[in-house]
Amino acid sequence: MKKTLSKLHASDFRDYFQELYLYPPMNWQIELAGAACEGNWPEFIYLPTGAGKTSAIDIAVFALAYQASEQPSSRSAAMRTFLVVDRRTVVSDAYYRATNLQSRLENATSGILKTVADRLRSYSDHEIGAKPLSVVQMRGGI
Repeated sequence: MKKTLSKLHASDFRDYFQELYLYPPMNWQIELAGAACEGNWPEFIYLPTGAGKTSAIDIAVFALAYQASEQPSSRSAAMRTFLVVDRRTVVSDAYYRATNLQSRLENATSGILKTVADRLRSYSDHEIGAKPLSVVQMRGGI
């Protein structure tokens, strides 16, 4: 029997981000999260260096959790997310951010992070010990 998932709203992104990083998301991140939850990703994200573009990882994971209760044919969120950049430092930083997100979700015992983690685990048909998120670094030369 499939477990009933806790509700998740696009507006919960603020709390999710705040709980992850202990500071609020920027307005563009909130807007992108709302769009991503509805399947409306932009083709490119044009923002200056230091504007927080790596948070697209957090947004993609949140959008996938948001759509967990929908039928597979209705989902637009990707099961796999790739952040493609041509700067080794950014690759390392993005990997660190993603592994931190993975750990926070895996160890969440309450609150919005637990809700997101449980919804992500639902894609594994509630296998015992299922991880909410897997992270892999792919970089040329390693």
